[in-house]
This record gives sequence, C-alpha cells and structure tokens, in this order.
Amino acid sequence: MQRSMCRSGKVANYNMRLAAAISRDRFQAWPFAGPVIIRVTDNEASQSILVDKWCLLGTAKSDNDEISFQKNNSEYLFDVDTYKILLRYISNKNNQLNIHPIVQADKIN
Repeated sequence: MQRSMCRSGKVANYNMRLAAAISRDRFQAWPFAGPVIIRVTDNEASQSILVDKWCLLGTAKSDNDEISFQKNNSEYLFDVDTYKILLRYISNKNNQLNIHPIVQADKIN
C-alpha cells in the first residue's frame, strides 16, 4: 500500500510541475489584424522585417523607400525564441512607431 501512495505522490508532483511549465509557456494571440512591417534603424543602416502571426516571413534592406522582400523558404514556421523577441519588442511602447500594419490592398501573398 505504501508503494502505491509513493507512485501517486510522484504522479501528482509530476502533474503539478507539468501544469506549471505549460502555463508558463502560454502564447499570446497575434495583436494585429494581419501582417506587419517592423522598421529597424541602427546608425545608418535600415532594415524592414515582415512578420505575421509571430512568424518571420522576410527581411529587406531599405534603399530610397523601395522595399523588396526576400521571402524565407519556411513561411509561417513558429519559433519560440522569435516569439519571445517579437513579444518583447511589440510590447515596448517606444517601438510602436516602427510597427506598420499592412492594409488589405498592400497585403503580400
């Protein structure tokens, strides 16, 4: 009888640790209606990043306001690290002017 109590104690402990780990990794919904372009400027260099549903879709270097996106081979591939970086960036109020939602007419297919 003691043996089964130990097992059930281990199971309960495991289930509590699992529930804590899962709740820690809950993901927020994408806060925009569609894809966005994030413009990042570092010193003299400028780069635009196309993001949708927490997934990096492409990057471009801006030259004279002309942007040509090079799409990634793995579109809509979710990555936890990318999610965390984007969430931190988007949540920072100082970055709001760098985030540009793409309107339906501009939507990239």
